[in-house]
Order: sequence, then structure tokens, then C-alpha cells
Amino acid sequence: DLLDTTDPVYRNAMLLDTTIGYFSIIIILFLIRLPLLITHRSYYDDDNDAAENYKYCSKCPQTKIPCFPIRYWMDIPNVTLKLTIGLHMGLTFASFSGVASFIGTGNIEALYLSIPLLLVVLLLPCFACYKSRKLVREGEHGGEDGIIYIETAKYEGWRDTDGAQAKTWRMSKLVNRWGALFFNLKEDRWYWNSYRMFFNLIEGAVIIGLPLTNDLRGLIIVIIYFIQWIFLLLQRPYRYWGMFLIEFI
Repeated sequence: DLLDTTDPVYRNAMLLDTTIGYFSIIIILFLIRLPLLITHRSYYDDDNDAAENYKYCSKCPQTKIPCFPIRYWMDIPNVTLKLTIGLHMGLTFASFSGVASFIGTGNIEALYLSIPLLLVVLLLPCFACYKSRKLVREGEHGGEDGIIYIETAKYEGWRDTDGAQAKTWRMSKLVNRWGALFFNLKEDRWYWNSYRMFFNLIEGAVIIGLPLTNDLRGLIIVIIYFIQWIFLLLQRPYRYWGMFLIEFI
């Protein structure tokens, strides 16, 4: 027999499996990184841990903090953020399938099972928007946490500053902690990750969540995609063309 993906039993099982799987991975990742997290956090608090304070490479800070992209997700909450941002579209469609099942068949169990995923996919873009807006420095004096984009080769990227002096990633406590929200974005595109997740919500609602006819659903989603395409061309949010092409595709 062919698998009927609209069957309430199948949808409920899928929602339950997705929820358990996602939160299990989050818990496992947290437990795995906890010892490293405790170890590495102390180094970010050491204001004397700068490369110029070391005379020999064997004593450079990267012997304590690995000098490769692990630095962008080592600290709380970057592992969870990067994972959830990457899975946001899938989690959105899964959660809206429970909403659609409830609207279409009155399957209240599917609605209950979709609530944990709905909370994740609805709150994450709001949290990302709030935190990015709070961190990013604007104007001469900057935001309350003093985050600014530095273009010099030594510090290129988002950095927290101490007065006029930008900090390296080894001493950049705030930026490293929230690197998932800033990675490869242009200076004034701090909102892009939040926008992408809000767009996922609109897309999931139209394709799966709302009780529309297929013709109307197709028309709405084509119009939304066209607007998204124009918006992407105008914004060009990423600093590197590779990331822009991936987003475009």
C-alpha cells in the first residue's frame, strides 16, 4: 500500500518524531559542549589575551582557543542557533502540517503535538531580530553593547569594541557568542536572518497551513516568490557571492 501522508496517524507520528528528535539533538549537543564551554568562557574574560602579548607562536592564544570556525559556535547559544536556523524551514513546515490537520479534520492531537515546534519557529526569528538589533552598533555612539562592523583586514567582520579599539575574535566575547546571527552578512544587513525566518513562516502558512484551493495557493506563492526574488536582488545581503548565489537558488 502507498503511504498516505495526509492520514492523521501518520501526521501525528511525524510530528512526535520530529519534536523528540530535534529536542534530543539540542540536549545532546549541550551536554557534549558543556565541558568545552566552561573551559573556553574563561579565556574570553581575559582582557590580556591578545596576540601581541605572545613572543612565540607556540604560546599564541589559538593554542587555548582553536583558530578555526569552531569559535563561531563554541559559546552559548551558537550551537543551538546555527542548528535551528538551518532547520527552521523544515521545522516550520512540520509544525504547520499539524495546524493544517486540525483545520482540515479537527485532529486536536496534531495541534497539541505541533505546539512545541510552533513555539520554536515563531520565537526564534523574534529573538534573532531583537538580539541583532540590540547588539549592532549604529551611528557614532553605537548600540548599548557596542557592536560594529570593522573592514580592516586584521579585524574584518562584526566586532565588539572598547572605545575606539576593535577586538580580535579571541577577545570578542559578544560577537563570538552570537556569531550565527552575523556570519557573512553586510554591515547594514543585520536583520537578514530574521527576515529569512519570517519568510519561512509565510511560506509554510501558504503552502501547508491555510485551507486554500490549490490554484489559489499556487497563485499566492508565485507572487510571494517573485517579491522575494526582487527583494533579494535589491538587498544583496551577503558579503560574498557564493552565499548570495546559494540564497538565490
